[in-house]
Amino acid sequence: PNASSDSVAELALAHMFAVARFVGTSNYTMRNGEWNKKKYEGIELSGNTLGRVGMGRIGKSLANKATSLGMKVIYNDAFGKQEDVTYEFLELNDLLKRSDFISLHVPYDKESGTLIGKEELNILKEGAYIINCARGKVVDEEALLEALNSGKIAGAGIDVFEVEPNTNEDLV
Repeated sequence: PNASSDSVAELALAHMFAVARFVGTSNYTMRNGEWNKKKYEGIELSGNTLGRVGMGRIGKSLANKATSLGMKVIYNDAFGKQEDVTYEFLELNDLLKRSDFISLHVPYDKESGTLIGKEELNILKEGAYIINCARGKVVDEEALLEALNSGKIAGAGIDVFEVEPNTNEDLV
């Protein structure tokens, strides 16, 4: 709650670049003497749609930065459409269907439970990316791992885990 809005927004962007351009994987393989340039071409952020879940201080900062990179921004917020926000507001399921990147910046609600589980991951656009800089329990890690392994989603940038320090090595 006290983190700098710009710092967290920049971290979310860093995760987006990392998963879209295979930064970690290509760095690792090159350091091990492998040259897989064609395998790790990746995609550009420009021209893709960013679905923002949560449009508070961090969400607004990320939306502005993403727009300057040429991304289209759509959003969902638990408080509904915000009058001071010019981006398109969508219900969560519609946002999941239309987004190339989904970035989560919401608190964990014990009463509501997990926000992104198996059902929501099945709704996602094929090949989408999930970025979680919110709280670990916002995303069901087992369902996320299943979606990654099946190829349903292209990648995930994860800053937070259900259990920290992380004990789910398959997600690292």
